[in-house]
Amino acid sequence: MTKVEVPREEEASSGPSRGDASSTGTTIDATQSVGEMKGGTAIGVKIGSITGPVYIQASSEEPISRAEDLSQPIIKIRQFEPETVLIPAGAFSMGSDDSAAPAWEQLQHEVDLPVFRIGRFPVTVSQYAAFIKDEKEQESPREWFNREPQDRLDHPMTGVSWHDAQAYCAWLSQKTGRGYCLPSEAEWEKAASWDPVAGEKRMHPWGNEWLEGACNAGGSGTTAVSAHAAAASAYGVQDLLGNVQEWTRSLWGSQPAQPEFGYPYDPADGREFMASEDLPPQARLVHRGGSF
Repeated sequence: MTKVEVPREEEASSGPSRGDASSTGTTIDATQSVGEMKGGTAIGVKIGSITGPVYIQASSEEPISRAEDLSQPIIKIRQFEPETVLIPAGAFSMGSDDSAAPAWEQLQHEVDLPVFRIGRFPVTVSQYAAFIKDEKEQESPREWFNREPQDRLDHPMTGVSWHDAQAYCAWLSQKTGRGYCLPSEAEWEKAASWDPVAGEKRMHPWGNEWLEGACNAGGSGTTAVSAHAAAASAYGVQDLLGNVQEWTRSLWGSQPAQPEFGYPYDPADGREFMASEDLPPQARLVHRGGSF
């Protein structure tokens, strides 16, 4: 794990490193694989994870009273529903001002986002299992051997493609009546690095100094999503660095070495994708966070 500002993490040690909708992953069929990841003991979707989904707003069919709960610090959730953290509307600093940072992480600039909620933790095995058990047509991860691993129920879900993550969010939205989706790259970065009290960007979710043991980096496998609570971001979001890579809904482009959607970040320039069927052929998507 590189001990620098929370990166876009697209660069892999070998081969394609962005989400590629047509390439073959290590554990998922080519039609489902969305690319290769950085970190862990192998390059491939095996170490991918679903980021705690963003709850953007209540669906239009719900009463006003339900729609208003988005702005409350704590909202009621169902047993299978991820706990979410409120990220207030406002501007934050995105990207890096370090001249040594990769070109695609520069320059640091201001991005203004509306209010949203994001999962306090990555989606766990237990939470994803509720989806698999209810959605009979969704294929179970091969590593489960027809049953979710009982010794990793509180670990982040792995072995999922971008399409799997999209299907999970769609199911969650249908079951709760709330508008869940994958976070954009900008939403993920604000939740991970912005300190609203100090009004400045952090180098790491927990602060500006690297702390050994603050995240699962250099390990041999995943850990529980709450194992590093002291290293949460300023908003209280946990497990943002190390453990697993996390999908976003932001498009990188079709070429591994160079993004087609660079900085300054503009969410209206066509880089955000909410549905699998809208994804262009050979598309690669941004994933963030690092892995074990």
